[in-house]
Amino acid sequence: MKKTLFLFFLFSGVCFLCAEDLKDLLKISLSKTRGRTVFIRMEENTEVYLKIENNSSAVIKNARALLAVRDIPLREPVKVPDLAIGTEIDIALPFDASLRSGKYEASVLVAGELNGKNVESKLNLPLVIIPRPIPNTMPIIMWGRCPDAILPKEIGFTQVQRAFGFRQGLDKDYSDYVAEIRKMLDEYLAAGLGVSGHLKCIFYTGDKDAKKKYTRINKDGIPHSSRAGICASSPELQEYMSRVSTLIAKNFGDHPGLKSCLLNSEETDHSYICFHKWDQKAYDRFPEEVMNSLENGLISERHIDPGSIKNFRPNRILSDDNPQIEFMRWWWCEGSGWNPMNSIINNSMKSTGMHKDFWTFQDPAVRTPSVWGSGGNVDYLNHWTYTYPDPIKIGQCADELFAMTEGHPEQQVMKMTQIIWYRSKTAPNLPKDDSKKGQWEKDYPDARFITIAPDHLREALWCKLSRPIKGIMYHGWESLVTPEHVFRPSSYKCTNSETRKVLKEEISNVVKPLGSMLMQLPDWLTDVGLLESFTSQMLYRRGSYGWGISWEADMHLILQWAALQPRIIYEESVLKNGLDKFKILVMPNCDALPENVYKKILDFQKRGGIVIADSNLTPAIVPDIEFKPIYRTDNPKIDKENLQKLAASLRTQLTDVYRRMFDSDNMDVVPRLRQYNNAYYLFAVNDYRTYGDYVGQHRLVMEKGLPSKAVLSVRSENPAVYDLTVHRKVDISQDGKFAKWTAELAPGGGNVWLILDKPIVKLSIELPELVLAGDSAHMTLKVLCEDDVPVGAIVPLKVQVSDPEGKKAEKSGFYGAKDGVLEISLDIARNDLKGEWLVILYDLASGLEVKKKFTVK
Repeated sequence: MKKTLFLFFLFSGVCFLCAEDLKDLLKISLSKTRGRTVFIRMEENTEVYLKIENNSSAVIKNARALLAVRDIPLREPVKVPDLAIGTEIDIALPFDASLRSGKYEASVLVAGELNGKNVESKLNLPLVIIPRPIPNTMPIIMWGRCPDAILPKEIGFTQVQRAFGFRQGLDKDYSDYVAEIRKMLDEYLAAGLGVSGHLKCIFYTGDKDAKKKYTRINKDGIPHSSRAGICASSPELQEYMSRVSTLIAKNFGDHPGLKSCLLNSEETDHSYICFHKWDQKAYDRFPEEVMNSLENGLISERHIDPGSIKNFRPNRILSDDNPQIEFMRWWWCEGSGWNPMNSIINNSMKSTGMHKDFWTFQDPAVRTPSVWGSGGNVDYLNHWTYTYPDPIKIGQCADELFAMTEGHPEQQVMKMTQIIWYRSKTAPNLPKDDSKKGQWEKDYPDARFITIAPDHLREALWCKLSRPIKGIMYHGWESLVTPEHVFRPSSYKCTNSETRKVLKEEISNVVKPLGSMLMQLPDWLTDVGLLESFTSQMLYRRGSYGWGISWEADMHLILQWAALQPRIIYEESVLKNGLDKFKILVMPNCDALPENVYKKILDFQKRGGIVIADSNLTPAIVPDIEFKPIYRTDNPKIDKENLQKLAASLRTQLTDVYRRMFDSDNMDVVPRLRQYNNAYYLFAVNDYRTYGDYVGQHRLVMEKGLPSKAVLSVRSENPAVYDLTVHRKVDISQDGKFAKWTAELAPGGGNVWLILDKPIVKLSIELPELVLAGDSAHMTLKVLCEDDVPVGAIVPLKVQVSDPEGKKAEKSGFYGAKDGVLEISLDIARNDLKGEWLVILYDLASGLEVKKKFTVK
């Protein structure tokens, strides 16, 4: 009876107290600090948090509160504590998130007694339930702010970035600000987008006093320069940032719309060696000769003067405990303060109510020397790449990230493509003749940052996807969209409207269908290593620092064009894991080495390992194959030709001494291999390019992709090979131990083929014929070889679950079926439609399809 009465008042608009002067005595609103209106289906213990205010001149007693959802049976009202005069309280009303995904018309009614009379208040509160995400969905993140969720969602992003925090001190009342951010999280979550936060210490040290206190200083106590960064080793700052992070977790950590957070981007760039009292205390662990070198300017954050090394041998082999090298290794791992600071923030964010799916990342994570520890203990390392002049160099930076995570095996890698191009590097001089100007040069003659060429974007994406990354990112929203879609005016300009179309197309046709498979797919264990030497970087200013413009980076390009698959390793990896897994060790710019690294390389050669190096190699090692470094000109066509000549020479020299696993007969079609059990996944990226009419007239970038063809081969006997983008089996020929097929690739394009021992012959769906509304049905989907044996691979699948009206239901989407089997629990909502439902299973390898019906009662 009570429930019926509540429902009547909720939806009729009738009030208990009708007198004009009694209105608004009892007020309901969404809680500022805990309020949410959007929920993920099947969330546990979901509640709607509300604030109730007593604006009357007497105590409100015996109050009850009820959340009613139209067309859904009512729950019991919740008792509300007595409300004293002028007070407010927060209450939580249960909400059933197991209902069918969709929008719900809901109302909250609070009714109580005031001076012996009934008083009530009503709040209309639209609620939303969104479907649960498909497992192993690949994150696609827009690194940067967008004005709303509509266009990012349309393009295909899964997250967008927003910087927020508590920047006015920790003793302020932030309730209105928290409510604003939580509302924004609701809006984005309802649109199917998550939000990625951005937290930087510099946000909290912007005022003059804080900047003076924390700016990095030299040995004379003076800031290093106007660009000097802040000292992350300050115990006071570390404690403060821990409190900030805890406050963020406390206020937003329960909201599933907050998916991730970037920590301290680009802060290591200005990490000059610092001399605060806490820094100098930390330096006490090192010998006096290190302190003397620091005070005399013989050691800086990126260089050690070789003259400061005692008894430096002519062969440039150093003792493993060389104090200067040990100091610099410590500096980049701990001493600069940034890695410990990131760990402190990460730990604090996850200590106070943060939901389990939240993760942290740091970038640009390899803008450092080649030494383990970058990012602290964040969950993911990321780094961005400008694709000019050669898009496949993005793979070199990605491989550096994997080398970095080897020191922290629980960390994973994401990879970002810059949507922006520096005008100065790609199209610096405006043609004097208007007829030679591109349209964008007329529209934006002063643009400092322009849009990446579409074919570069496509090629870079395939390079990323060929590696076991766990997410992709893009930066430069304003260069992707037209001005009406930007948050505020920017130096980034959209100068190529095709780029956005290509990104949307590639996300829709490649990333989403194959993403779940790719997220689960391990790398192939390559036998080609490329050593980046920290010791050489410190003594001889070597290294790429993530920019991909060094000789080391070009050597990586040479290996890719030679159809080899290099794995970048650091000196620490050689010491910890040895070189037993490798047959080839490439050593660009390895001028100097630690003693034990040198010994392991000698042992590697004695076992028959092949050392490939340049003329900068320490004279203590004699390479098996030697090159002279090639230094780039400003002509990308000539540079590529010269590097590819080295690649061709290397192929020839390795013909009789190296056993290949895969190959491409076209140097401009770059192959890469991944593996799961006995299944292989061969990627190919089309790097065939020329000058176009976008920026090509400036002759700094070959931005226009061209179609290309190659014969690809994998060491496998009579396999079944499937094209995963057109979903069909391909014809192969057998040439000895190698299976071969012809690949035709679009400009800037790529592809991936699944190679199986046995062909796929059929699909199956197992599920109950009858399911009661409100119950769950277990569904097993299989991809089968002959004899009904599941394939031993991770197979990309599309699953469509439709209700009796043909509408897509929850659990519809793209999956990766590990070992050919996919288990899905269909949780039928109590308000789902009754009748005949349909499940369709598509195999994105073979193109096979199977259907099965079931009934919901």
